[in-house]
Amino acid sequence: MSSFIAKRVLNSVVRINIKSIDIRNDYCVNKNLNELIKKQRRVLFNVPSDDVKKINKSIFNLNADSIVLDLEDGVPFDKKGIARNNINEILPSLSKNEEYKKKSNKPELLIRINDTKSKFFNEDLDCVKNNLDYIDGLVLPKIEDFDEFFKVHQFIDDHEQQQRDHKLLASIESAVGMINLRDICTKSSLISNNRLDGLIYASEDLCADMNIIRTDTRKELLYTRSKLVTFARAFNLQAIDLVCIKFRDSELLEIESREGREMGFTGKQAIHPNQIEPIKKAFSPLEEEVDFAKQIVLRFSKLEKEVGGQFPFEINRKVIDIPVVKWAVQLLIENNHDISKIDNNKINVNFVFDYLYSKKCQ
Repeated sequence: MSSFIAKRVLNSVVRINIKSIDIRNDYCVNKNLNELIKKQRRVLFNVPSDDVKKINKSIFNLNADSIVLDLEDGVPFDKKGIARNNINEILPSLSKNEEYKKKSNKPELLIRINDTKSKFFNEDLDCVKNNLDYIDGLVLPKIEDFDEFFKVHQFIDDHEQQQRDHKLLASIESAVGMINLRDICTKSSLISNNRLDGLIYASEDLCADMNIIRTDTRKELLYTRSKLVTFARAFNLQAIDLVCIKFRDSELLEIESREGREMGFTGKQAIHPNQIEPIKKAFSPLEEEVDFAKQIVLRFSKLEKEVGGQFPFEINRKVIDIPVVKWAVQLLIENNHDISKIDNNKINVNFVFDYLYSKKCQ
């Protein structure tokens, strides 16, 4: 077993060293408004697809941003076929369901398939193919290298009939996956229609793979959580934090959620309905944060009209420079606030983005 793991790691390292990619040269991190606007995924709610009752409840009665219909670890081996059949029956019926059509805040619908090495992988892809018109994307578990990601990416390209712009979320669940984050993110960013939209931190799988002792302090996860957030932010991807497996412990959930947002995560996985609202609250900015961000963007936008406008400037006895303005812009956009008009003042969005980001690729 040890020789297999060593060989797997060695192959991954060699692959990276043979074709070393300079992120600054090969990936331009310049941003524009369209790239920053993403579907909010404060809560990724996982539902075992072998349970029809739970699927219907999650879609019709819960208020999660994203529903993940699970075909992988949440479904026993002997019920994989049942789970696929449930998806094949339920998803097409939604377009004819009056209650669903009237639902104003429809959740994003994702399918979590089994990994590329699994014996269930090809059957899962058949299920995905049948439902591409009804889903928004896929969760890809156990991603360890770019080739695994691209295999599914190419499948979507080959079978997508309508331009639905299906997104892919890559779940990082092993030491090898962590080592190869740079390779995965860099190479995917070079695809013309890159579908990678986020990285998911799979704590329990990672602990099992790395023989990490799991504690409530989560100190043993600090390095890998920080690494995933860093790569996600560098490549303009969302970062989805770990599951709170003690789903009845509301205090622990609140602590984990607040900590995750402070670390830079954009959302968190959930496995129980009672976790949804606390997570959404934790990953939503406070009213005073939004007001402060609006003041910053409004004041900054006036620099365009002011000859010799003073920058940095001061608001509420705080010095506001470019990093703080970027924080304000991203906070507003990521939480669906229109930055083209603030307090009845029109904002020149092009000026804001040109000033903040145009020098990134020079």
